[in-house]
Amino acid sequence: MKQRHVFLVAALIGAGGLALFGDKTPGSGIAVAIARAPASRTTLSPLARSTPASASVPIERLLARAKIVAGEQMGSDTPTTIAMPFASQNWTPAPPQVITPAQIIAAPPVPTAPPLPFIFLGKSLSDGAWEVFLSRGGRTIIVRNNSEIDGIYRVDAIAPPILSMTYLPLNQVQQLTIGILD
Repeated sequence: MKQRHVFLVAALIGAGGLALFGDKTPGSGIAVAIARAPASRTTLSPLARSTPASASVPIERLLARAKIVAGEQMGSDTPTTIAMPFASQNWTPAPPQVITPAQIIAAPPVPTAPPLPFIFLGKSLSDGAWEVFLSRGGRTIIVRNNSEIDGIYRVDAIAPPILSMTYLPLNQVQQLTIGILD
């Protein structure tokens, strides 16, 4: 056996002896915390310097187990909130809030232009001006700059890859992708 094993066996025998023959009487008193003045040393921590020597630490009084389980309060000055981890819980969501017509005083939504009803078919460059071929409801429409479609849409600019149109009833600009230069 190595020296380390001998030491471990001796420690084990010593621990067993203390367990069998040691003092097994329970403590007889209640431990009370005592505030002590710091020792007179030349190097004190900043916390020790700022705390006066007569400062006392508040200690809560002990409660009987029956009071803790029953959820009773300690006293009038210190109420106890005891969480019951195994108590039943209700996970159903709260019912929806009923809103009366008198509560609905919200402003109406701001009107917006509908999505563009056109399908891009193609484009061509003739005489330095772009022509774009669009389809709407089975009808083919050829548009150029500043042309109007049915009095509802006006073509503002044709600059590939974007065709800019204005929805005239609301004066809102919309864009249609027409592809890059060919």
